Amino acid sequence: MRGLPYTSRHVPAGYVPYPVPDDLAAAGVEVHTQTHDHSHGHVLAIVFCGKRMKPDWHYRFPSVANMETNIAHYLDSQRAALAARAARKAAPRVLSGSAQCAVAIRGVLALAFPTTKFSVISENFANGDAVRVDYTDGPTLESVKTMLSSYQLGHFDGMTDCYEYSNTHSDQPQTKYLSTTRHMSEAAEMNIVAMLNIGNGPPDHECWCHDASGDRYWERDAQVRRAFDVMDFSVAETPVLQPKEHTV
Repeated sequence: MRGLPYTSRHVPAGYVPYPVPDDLAAAGVEVHTQTHDHSHGHVLAIVFCGKRMKPDWHYRFPSVANMETNIAHYLDSQRAALAARAARKAAPRVLSGSAQCAVAIRGVLALAFPTTKFSVISENFANGDAVRVDYTDGPTLESVKTMLSSYQLGHFDGMTDCYEYSNTHSDQPQTKYLSTTRHMSEAAEMNIVAMLNIGNGPPDHECWCHDASGDRYWERDAQVRRAFDVMDFSVAETPVLQPKEHTV
């Protein structure tokens, strides 16, 4: 059975505080010692650091000199760790390749479609990275994909089970995988339904739609989605769709 989590620092009875430099004490370093163990004739020390309730170590030593040597080594290591942490915080932040690509994509999209809000998220994983672009309504998916096509390094070839670096550009940041997803808002759907004059029937409501290859049979949701795919909502005016005549 696992023990309950520490809620406070427990120092055994008989231990006294050991002097700690102010810079380390401010960082939460505590040392307590017992200079005489009546049962074994040894000395003991327990040390804490940071906000941790559990001690870093609790050891028995053969002599006071040996205990003080180990405490000094511990304090030196904690001071080095604090200095390294401070150096990391002071150092300028270095973005990963995928993060740089996400920043570049945000800038391109904001300039091209200032009225559309895009979510651009980068991620890194074993043997690669990716950038995901999500938005609602806005420009057509094809126009966004075309605009961002140069930011993907290549493609995965399922025939060879390898990634093909077929689209490298040394003059801009790129990512291994770039995905773009466009969502349709409820307002856009209602607008399209009104334009197509197909009503707000149940999801399986059936209606005819003329296609380039001839008359085809489409259910309501498919027809709405088909119209949405070619409509641009990034313009200031409400997009107007000229539906083709339905053939029954």
